Amino acid sequence: MYSLKINQPYLLFFFIINLVGLVGCGSSNGLEEDLTITISAMSFSPTALNALAGDTITVINDDTTTHTVTSESSPSLFDNSGTFDTGNISPSGTTTFRIPDSATLGTIYYFYCNQHKSLMSTPNGTITIQN
Repeated sequence: MYSLKINQPYLLFFFIINLVGLVGCGSSNGLEEDLTITISAMSFSPTALNALAGDTITVINDDTTTHTVTSESSPSLFDNSGTFDTGNISPSGTTTFRIPDSATLGTIYYFYCNQHKSLMSTPNGTITIQN
């Protein structure tokens, strides 16, 4: 049987520093989820996202037409609730928006494309506030 013997103090120090660095790695928001919404082929992906209050969400438009990510009060209401709206995102464009700092645990933000409303393959998406 083999055993690891670290006789030199500097090797032990190097080992501990690297171990601490590995333990400290992870997502900045504590969630293991990528905070990106991609729009492609008239569809949002993902359609359900978890985030924290204050998180920044990236939107990538991989479609051939202009889109938005706009909040709505409930699914398929398409009412631009005013919580967030990316504005027009050109094809191949990228933008970001921020979840309000005041968002409370369990809040669900519904979103849609203000350019296409119910014409999208996935007309609605959700962002749920987690802790």
